[in-house]
Amino acid sequence: MNRKSVLIIASTAIIVMSMLFVSCGASLNGTWEQNGMEITFKGGKIDISYFGDIMMSGTYKTSGNNLTITIDGESETGTFSISGNQLTLTVDGDAEVFTRK
Repeated sequence: MNRKSVLIIASTAIIVMSMLFVSCGASLNGTWEQNGMEITFKGGKIDISYFGDIMMSGTYKTSGNNLTITIDGESETGTFSISGNQLTLTVDGDAEVFTRK
């Protein structure tokens, strides 16, 4: 195999692995925290707590890196990204970073 073929195969493998990681969806599931606030994503449901008290509950949907949260009939859509144990939620240009608990 020549060098060009090896680079193409390696690049393709990296792209496929990245797509599988992003599309897995399970990585968003769990509890994320920031300054006493916790957001728990599990099976399409979301709970937002502040110092252990659930303040709001609702549902969420993802499509790629888009996230739509619906609470009390009101929906808000933004984007999310996960890097290691950090979740970044961005809505209307404002980004907030949470750490996996």
